[in-house]
Amino acid sequence: MFKTINKPDMDEYNNLMEKTQKWAEKVGMTESDISEAISEVRKIKPD
Repeated sequence: MFKTINKPDMDEYNNLMEKTQKWAEKVGMTESDISEAISEVRKIKPD
């Protein structure tokens, strides 16, 4: 069976993105940190 996926509310999405960006700035995260994290996760093989 398939479940319908609803489009997210853009105001809610934008609010979440703003909070996330502020958190990343607060902890000193950079764009290269994100790229590195994605690379590390992609190396993990599923069971």
